[in-house]
Amino acid sequence: GGLLTTCGLMQAGGSCVYKGRKHGTHGDVSNTPAINAGAFQHWEGELLKMGVQGTVRNGLLYRENLEMHRTITSKLGENTLHIHDQIENNGFERQPLMTLYHMNFGFPLVDRDTVLLVDAISQKPSAQTPEDAVVDCCKMGDPEPGAGGLVFFHDLKPDASGLVRAELYNPKLGWGIFIEWNKQALWNFAEWKNLSCGDYVVGLEPCNNYILGIAGEEENGTLEYIEPGETRTFDVTFGIIEKPTIQ
Repeated sequence: GGLLTTCGLMQAGGSCVYKGRKHGTHGDVSNTPAINAGAFQHWEGELLKMGVQGTVRNGLLYRENLEMHRTITSKLGENTLHIHDQIENNGFERQPLMTLYHMNFGFPLVDRDTVLLVDAISQKPSAQTPEDAVVDCCKMGDPEPGAGGLVFFHDLKPDASGLVRAELYNPKLGWGIFIEWNKQALWNFAEWKNLSCGDYVVGLEPCNNYILGIAGEEENGTLEYIEPGETRTFDVTFGIIEKPTIQ
């Protein structure tokens, strides 16, 4: 819960059965205690760099042996956080790899005038979301009883360095947040918009899947794998903005 829920490492989406084994909603990684966790700080010139780090293991006897090494850093006086993840396959068989960064934002940032700003090549709703809802996918609104959640997928245009960016901005408050990441590693961007009374939240979700669950993702032909001995790197940066940079 909280600002960020990490989904994975083999499962993102609703619970499902894959090869005779049940996988719970959004996988195990966010419910697994970290080991070798700690905090650090050091000076880089005149800037104080601070961070926390730890390792989470997804492993079972005779099955997968995956580890995620996470470092979260910031610098004194800056308004950004950087997440650096390295996922290793320490086993001897290739394994499915689904990862999703579920960042959740609510009131007062999310309000009737709040907008999602992206440079999108295309936008489409999930299979459970009405087709015509995509017209207003980047606009928020007032809370509605029983509104339920809508999911949209944005294919974002990368800059010259391969980075993509999304901004959630409230013009009435005069501030918002940004998220930035490498599209090659996290090629999809999901938006979960739930304007229900009592929930009223927007989830911004860089990911490498369509959130179909491991079984659905394989059937869809979009399930990624990590080979034995392979390490995959994911970097996500987010922070506060006073003015939008995307029109």
